[in-house]
Amino acid sequence: MKTIKRFFDSVRLLILVVILSVISLAVIAVSPGNKIPDENKAKTGFVMTEILPCPIDNADLGAGIVSKVPYPEQAIAKGIEGVVIIEFRVDKNGLVDRIKIVEDIGGGCGQAASNAISSMKFRPAVQNGYTVPCSVRVPVRFDLNSKAVGFSWRF
Repeated sequence: MKTIKRFFDSVRLLILVVILSVISLAVIAVSPGNKIPDENKAKTGFVMTEILPCPIDNADLGAGIVSKVPYPEQAIAKGIEGVVIIEFRVDKNGLVDRIKIVEDIGGGCGQAASNAISSMKFRPAVQNGYTVPCSVRVPVRFDLNSKAVGFSWRF
C-alpha cells in the first residue's frame, strides 16, 4: 500500500513539475525582451535607431546629399535661397520611399532635393541586430552667394 502511495505521489510531483515548467516557459516566451519584431510595426519606420541609415557611396549623409543636388537655374534667376526640408523613409533594404517635401522655398529647389534623394541608395538602419525602416528628415540649404547647395542642421 505504501509503495502505491509513493508511486502516485511521485506521479503528482512529476505532473506538477511539468506544469510549472510549461508555465515558466510561456512567461519567458512572451516577456518584452524576447518578442519577435512585429513586421507590420516595422513598416512604419523608426525615428531613433542604434545605427542610422547612411548613403552607400558616402559615409556622411549631408555630404552625400549635397553632392547630388544641383542648384536649380530657375531659383538662381529668381534669387531664391533658403532651406528646404525633405522627409523620407529608408526601407530595410536601403531603398528610399515615401519622400515628402516638408518645407519648400520654391524655384524648383524642393523638387531638386527630392529627386536627388530618391536616386540614392542607403545602408539601412539597424535596431536590435535587424535592418529596419527608418524615417529621416533632412534640411538642405541653398545659398546664392556661393551658388552651392549645403547641408545644415541649422534652420
